[in-house]
Amino acid sequence: MGKIKIQCEAIARHSGKRCRCKGYFTPTSRRMLCTYHKASKSWNHKTRKYMGLYRNNRIDIQSKINMLKNLKNFKRSSCAAGHKAKCHPEWNGLPSEEFLSQFHPYLRKLRGNLYEKTYTSDVPAGYLSSVWAKRLGLSTSTVIGVGTFDAHAGAVGARIEEKSLVRVMGTSTCDIIVSSNSKFKTTTVKGICGQVEGSVIPNMIGLEAGQSAFGDVLAWFKNMMEWPLADIVMESKTLSDKQKKALREEFDAHFINRIIKAAESISMEESIPVALDWINGRRTPDANQNLKGAITNINLGASAPHLFLSLIHSICFGSKAIVNRFKEEGVEIAQIVGIGGVAKKSKFIMQILADTLNMPVRVVESEQTPALGAGIYAALAAGLFSSYREASGVLGSKYIAKYHPNPSKVEIMEDLMKKYTKLGISIENLTHGNEFKI
Repeated sequence: MGKIKIQCEAIARHSGKRCRCKGYFTPTSRRMLCTYHKASKSWNHKTRKYMGLYRNNRIDIQSKINMLKNLKNFKRSSCAAGHKAKCHPEWNGLPSEEFLSQFHPYLRKLRGNLYEKTYTSDVPAGYLSSVWAKRLGLSTSTVIGVGTFDAHAGAVGARIEEKSLVRVMGTSTCDIIVSSNSKFKTTTVKGICGQVEGSVIPNMIGLEAGQSAFGDVLAWFKNMMEWPLADIVMESKTLSDKQKKALREEFDAHFINRIIKAAESISMEESIPVALDWINGRRTPDANQNLKGAITNINLGASAPHLFLSLIHSICFGSKAIVNRFKEEGVEIAQIVGIGGVAKKSKFIMQILADTLNMPVRVVESEQTPALGAGIYAALAAGLFSSYREASGVLGSKYIAKYHPNPSKVEIMEDLMKKYTKLGISIENLTHGNEFKI
């Protein structure tokens, strides 16, 4: 990799300002100062007392430099390397130099300095450093496991198993499923976000999909509805500041519950608008971030609750499109497990999701499922359990609810799903690049 150069931090230690030389230099074993400050009387006079700080931190800095020189020895996550860096055993690690150079010539040079082997999250990456052990009050014998993605850790915390699709439902979604089917080692599931061996559970294929917006769709609608409040009422000369604050708090506290209650009362025999959930583009199936949302079948009888209901339908239809793609590609799904804020907070949305998918939907109890999953990985890395199944059975979250499809609603949702699909095809055909052309 050649000499590693760092920027001089001479002044930063006592004044918070960058060294005025703004120079980069090759650090020596003795001092972390550039040539200017080594010879500077001003530096030696004004900040001599801070030299001890450099001496005390010299070893840590040098260790970091040594680590950078030995990137191949650093244990890389199978999850991150596979899903983001496209690492795969078929090409002995990262993509070829020829492939990478198509994106940037520098990547060709970089590849040879990087890793070839990756590790699952049940493997120890090393031990806690003395600096962090002292800071945290722990021992240097504390095992540090190989890392993973937060959403994948959430799936582990939710006790993911084969044929269970875990939906991390918040502002967007991350849909995760695992498979033991060996065909997925060499056969790509079309139109999803990632497919990596060992990314969720060791010795299994982790498959990831997701929606670019889920809760964000409903948040967008709320922001639209509150425009008069924010732009007119809050600027009113009639109300006092105290009254404005109280009104804002009342709106925020009751809007979602009130409009959900109104949406629940709408008969499915009425003319319901049909919406697309692509207000932030489409992640899966078949990523296309240029796509935009749309709402159709609006008439003079449509109210705010009608539009809100159509948006709830749209995010559930987006979920259905993901499930359909998995099934079309041969991935078996027996149940849905929901985690995240939306899953716990809205029984109404979860029931519509079950009706739309025509599958049972379970909701986990834990509000910190990714942290729980990280704990399961850590316990495995530390050797406290012999298998994932054993660890998740003891430490994984319980379920607090299960939603079953309502037979009377399933057919109605199937019909609306067909309209959603047709609208999606129309909008996609009218979208060229970033432009919407009619």
